[in-house]
Amino acid sequence: MTSTLKIGLVGYGKMGKAIETVAKKQGIAIGKIISSKDNNEGKGIRAMTKNDADVLLDFTVPGAVLTNIKAAAECGLNIVVGTTGCHDNLDKAQSIVEKNDTGLFYASNFSIGMNIMFRLVQQAVRFSNGFPEYDVYVHEFHHTRKKDSPSGSAYSLANIIINESAGKTRIETERLTDSIDPETLHVSSTRAGSIIGTHIVGFDSDFDSIEIKHSAKNRMGFVQGALRAAEWLKGKTGVYTMEDLLRV
Repeated sequence: MTSTLKIGLVGYGKMGKAIETVAKKQGIAIGKIISSKDNNEGKGIRAMTKNDADVLLDFTVPGAVLTNIKAAAECGLNIVVGTTGCHDNLDKAQSIVEKNDTGLFYASNFSIGMNIMFRLVQQAVRFSNGFPEYDVYVHEFHHTRKKDSPSGSAYSLANIIINESAGKTRIETERLTDSIDPETLHVSSTRAGSIIGTHIVGFDSDFDSIEIKHSAKNRMGFVQGALRAAEWLKGKTGVYTMEDLLRV
Protein backbone atom coordinates (compact mmCIF):
# COMPACT_ATOMS: atom_id res chain seq x y z
CA MET A 1 0.00 0.00 0.00
CA THR A 2 1.39 3.41 -0.98
CA SER A 3 1.62 6.03 1.73
CA THR A 4 1.34 9.80 1.23
CA LEU A 5 4.13 10.32 3.75
CA LYS A 6 7.58 11.52 2.69
CA ILE A 7 10.33 11.16 5.28
CA GLY A 8 13.80 12.63 5.56
CA LEU A 9 16.55 10.76 7.38
CA VAL A 10 19.04 12.47 9.66
CA GLY A 11 21.80 9.99 10.43
CA TYR A 12 22.53 7.14 8.05
CA GLY A 13 23.84 4.44 10.36
CA LYS A 14 22.26 1.05 10.94
CA MET A 15 18.93 2.49 12.10
CA GLY A 16 18.76 5.01 9.27
CA LYS A 17 19.45 2.34 6.66
CA ALA A 18 16.93 -0.05 8.24
CA ILE A 19 14.26 2.67 8.19
CA GLU A 20 15.02 3.40 4.54
CA THR A 21 14.65 -0.27 3.58
CA VAL A 22 11.35 -0.80 5.41
CA ALA A 23 9.90 2.54 4.30
CA LYS A 24 10.47 1.69 0.64
CA LYS A 25 8.74 -1.68 1.09
CA GLN A 26 5.76 0.10 2.65
CA GLY A 27 5.51 2.66 -0.13
CA ILE A 28 6.74 5.55 2.00
CA ALA A 29 8.68 8.10 -0.03
CA ILE A 30 12.25 8.90 1.00
CA GLY A 31 13.20 12.56 0.72
CA LYS A 32 16.63 13.79 1.67
CA ILE A 33 19.10 11.59 3.53
CA ILE A 34 21.59 13.54 5.63
CA SER A 35 24.57 11.73 7.11
CA SER A 36 26.10 13.02 10.33
CA LYS A 37 29.22 14.23 8.51
CA ASP A 38 27.06 16.37 6.20
CA ASN A 39 25.12 17.93 9.06
CA ASN A 40 27.68 19.87 11.08
CA GLU A 41 25.75 22.11 13.50
CA GLY A 42 22.52 21.32 11.63
CA LYS A 43 23.84 22.59 8.29
CA GLY A 44 22.29 19.74 6.28
CA ILE A 45 18.87 20.17 7.85
CA ARG A 46 18.88 23.94 7.39
CA ALA A 47 19.33 23.42 3.64
CA MET A 48 16.00 21.54 3.51
CA THR A 49 12.50 22.78 2.73
CA LYS A 50 9.03 21.34 3.27
CA ASN A 51 9.25 19.91 -0.25
CA ASP A 52 12.09 17.65 0.86
CA ALA A 53 10.13 15.84 3.59
CA ASP A 54 6.92 15.90 5.63
CA VAL A 55 8.72 14.59 8.70
CA LEU A 56 12.39 14.08 9.60
CA LEU A 57 13.58 11.02 11.53
CA ASP A 58 16.65 11.64 13.67
CA PHE A 59 18.79 8.70 14.81
CA THR A 60 22.15 10.39 15.30
CA VAL A 61 24.16 11.05 18.48
CA PRO A 62 23.12 12.66 21.80
CA GLY A 63 25.23 15.77 21.32
CA ALA A 64 23.47 16.68 18.07
CA VAL A 65 19.86 16.25 19.17
CA LEU A 66 18.97 19.77 20.31
CA THR A 67 20.79 21.36 17.36
CA ASN A 68 18.88 19.13 14.95
CA ILE A 69 15.53 19.89 16.58
CA LYS A 70 16.26 23.63 16.36
CA ALA A 71 17.35 23.40 12.72
CA ALA A 72 14.24 21.40 11.77
CA ALA A 73 11.91 23.78 13.60
CA GLU A 74 13.45 26.83 11.93
CA CYS A 75 12.79 25.17 8.55
CA GLY A 76 9.18 24.44 9.52
CA LEU A 77 9.80 20.69 9.56
CA ASN A 78 8.39 18.19 12.03
CA ILE A 79 10.89 15.75 13.51
CA VAL A 80 10.82 12.33 15.15
CA VAL A 81 13.76 11.84 17.52
CA GLY A 82 14.91 8.42 18.64
CA THR A 83 18.35 9.44 19.87
CA THR A 84 19.27 9.18 23.53
CA GLY A 85 19.82 12.67 24.90
CA CYS A 86 16.53 14.32 24.04
CA HIS A 87 15.16 13.54 27.52
CA ASP A 88 17.84 15.82 29.03
CA ASN A 89 16.69 18.76 26.90
CA LEU A 90 12.93 18.30 26.64
CA ASP A 91 12.10 21.70 28.14
CA LYS A 92 14.39 23.47 25.67
CA ALA A 93 13.12 21.34 22.79
CA GLN A 94 9.50 22.08 23.67
CA SER A 95 10.22 25.82 23.76
CA ILE A 96 11.87 25.66 20.32
CA VAL A 97 9.02 23.65 18.80
CA GLU A 98 6.29 25.88 20.26
CA LYS A 99 8.09 29.03 19.11
CA ASN A 100 8.21 27.75 15.52
CA ASP A 101 4.77 26.06 15.56
CA THR A 102 6.16 22.70 14.47
CA GLY A 103 5.94 19.14 15.80
CA LEU A 104 8.31 16.92 17.77
CA PHE A 105 7.83 13.24 18.60
CA TYR A 106 10.31 11.86 21.12
CA ALA A 107 10.71 8.31 22.39
CA SER A 108 13.54 6.68 24.27
CA ASN A 109 12.43 3.45 22.59
CA PHE A 110 10.03 3.03 19.67
CA SER A 111 9.44 -0.67 20.24
CA ILE A 112 5.79 -1.42 21.06
CA GLY A 113 6.99 -4.25 23.31
CA MET A 114 9.27 -1.92 25.24
CA ASN A 115 6.42 0.50 25.79
CA ILE A 116 4.30 -2.36 27.11
CA MET A 117 7.15 -3.05 29.53
CA PHE A 118 7.03 0.58 30.71
CA ARG A 119 3.41 0.09 31.72
CA LEU A 120 4.07 -3.28 33.35
CA VAL A 121 6.89 -1.78 35.42
CA GLN A 122 4.67 1.12 36.49
CA GLN A 123 2.05 -1.28 37.81
CA ALA A 124 4.63 -3.60 39.41
CA VAL A 125 6.26 -0.74 41.34
CA ARG A 126 2.90 0.49 42.59
CA PHE A 127 2.08 -3.02 43.81
CA SER A 128 5.51 -3.57 45.39
CA ASN A 129 5.16 -0.41 47.49
CA GLY A 130 3.14 -2.54 49.90
CA PHE A 131 6.04 -4.98 50.22
CA PRO A 132 9.18 -3.02 51.22
CA GLU A 133 11.25 -6.22 51.46
CA TYR A 134 11.58 -6.10 47.65
CA ASP A 135 14.38 -3.85 46.39
CA VAL A 136 14.15 -2.70 42.78
CA TYR A 137 16.97 -2.22 40.26
CA VAL A 138 17.52 -1.66 36.52
CA HIS A 139 20.13 -3.27 34.29
CA GLU A 140 20.55 -2.96 30.53
CA PHE A 141 22.71 -4.65 27.88
CA HIS A 142 23.74 -3.23 24.48
CA HIS A 143 26.32 -3.81 21.77
CA THR A 144 29.87 -2.52 22.07
CA ARG A 145 29.31 0.26 19.51
CA LYS A 146 26.70 2.09 21.59
CA LYS A 147 28.24 5.41 22.58
CA ASP A 148 26.30 6.16 25.76
CA SER A 149 25.20 4.49 28.95
CA PRO A 150 22.76 3.96 30.47
CA SER A 151 20.41 3.78 27.51
CA GLY A 152 17.51 6.17 27.09
CA SER A 153 15.12 3.30 27.80
CA ALA A 154 16.92 2.53 31.05
CA TYR A 155 16.49 6.16 32.08
CA SER A 156 12.79 5.95 31.18
CA LEU A 157 12.40 2.84 33.33
CA ALA A 158 14.29 4.51 36.17
CA ASN A 159 12.11 7.60 36.04
CA ILE A 160 8.97 5.48 36.09
CA ILE A 161 10.30 3.73 39.21
CA ILE A 162 11.23 6.99 40.94
CA ASN A 163 7.81 8.50 40.15
CA GLU A 164 5.90 5.47 41.42
CA SER A 165 8.09 4.16 44.24
CA ALA A 166 7.44 4.90 47.89
CA GLY A 167 11.09 4.28 48.75
CA LYS A 168 13.34 5.26 45.84
CA THR A 169 14.18 8.96 45.55
CA ARG A 170 17.31 9.19 43.40
CA ILE A 171 19.04 7.44 40.49
CA GLU A 172 22.67 6.28 40.54
CA THR A 173 24.29 5.31 37.23
CA GLU A 174 27.96 5.49 38.17
CA ARG A 175 30.29 2.78 39.45
CA LEU A 176 29.76 2.24 43.17
CA THR A 177 32.68 2.31 45.59
CA ASP A 178 30.64 1.89 48.77
CA SER A 179 27.38 0.32 49.92
CA ILE A 180 24.22 1.83 48.43
CA ASP A 181 21.57 3.52 50.53
CA PRO A 182 18.01 2.14 50.35
CA GLU A 183 16.59 5.28 48.69
CA THR A 184 18.97 5.01 45.72
CA LEU A 185 17.94 3.19 42.55
CA HIS A 186 20.96 1.59 40.90
CA VAL A 187 20.88 1.62 37.08
CA SER A 188 23.73 -0.38 35.58
CA SER A 189 24.92 -1.21 32.07
CA THR A 190 26.80 -3.87 30.13
CA ARG A 191 28.34 -3.37 26.69
CA ALA A 192 29.23 -6.57 24.84
CA GLY A 193 29.11 -8.17 21.42
CA SER A 194 26.21 -7.34 19.12
CA ILE A 195 23.35 -7.19 21.65
CA ILE A 196 20.53 -5.14 20.09
CA GLY A 197 19.10 -4.19 23.47
CA THR A 198 17.98 -5.96 26.63
CA HIS A 199 16.43 -4.26 29.66
CA ILE A 200 15.68 -5.85 33.03
CA VAL A 201 13.82 -4.43 36.00
CA GLY A 202 14.31 -6.68 39.02
CA PHE A 203 12.67 -6.88 42.43
CA ASP A 204 14.89 -8.74 44.88
CA SER A 205 14.17 -9.96 48.41
CA ASP A 206 15.70 -12.42 50.86
CA PHE A 207 13.17 -14.99 49.68
CA ASP A 208 13.02 -14.69 45.90
CA SER A 209 13.57 -12.49 42.85
CA ILE A 210 11.19 -11.18 40.21
CA GLU A 211 12.31 -9.91 36.79
CA ILE A 212 10.50 -8.03 34.06
CA LYS A 213 12.62 -8.33 30.92
CA HIS A 214 12.49 -7.07 27.34
CA SER A 215 14.95 -8.31 24.70
CA ALA A 216 14.95 -6.93 21.19
CA LYS A 217 15.56 -9.64 18.57
CA ASN A 218 16.36 -7.14 15.81
CA ARG A 219 15.84 -3.50 14.88
CA MET A 220 12.52 -4.04 13.11
CA GLY A 221 10.44 -3.26 16.21
CA PHE A 222 12.15 0.12 16.51
CA VAL A 223 11.81 0.79 12.77
CA GLN A 224 8.08 0.04 12.65
CA GLY A 225 7.46 2.19 15.70
CA ALA A 226 9.45 5.11 14.28
CA LEU A 227 7.58 4.98 10.97
CA ARG A 228 4.24 4.83 12.78
CA ALA A 229 5.32 7.87 14.80
CA ALA A 230 6.28 9.78 11.64
CA GLU A 231 2.92 8.99 10.00
CA TRP A 232 1.12 10.04 13.18
CA LEU A 233 3.11 13.30 13.56
CA LYS A 234 2.53 14.50 10.00
CA GLY A 235 0.67 17.82 10.08
CA LYS A 236 0.63 18.08 13.89
CA THR A 237 2.19 20.75 16.10
CA GLY A 238 3.45 20.32 19.65
CA VAL A 239 5.49 17.73 21.53
CA TYR A 240 4.39 14.09 21.69
CA THR A 241 5.60 10.73 22.96
CA MET A 242 4.66 7.07 22.59
CA GLU A 243 2.09 7.64 25.34
CA ASP A 244 0.15 9.78 22.87
CA LEU A 245 0.50 7.32 20.00
CA LEU A 246 -0.50 4.32 22.08
CA ARG A 247 -3.16 6.00 24.18
CA VAL A 248 -6.03 3.59 24.83
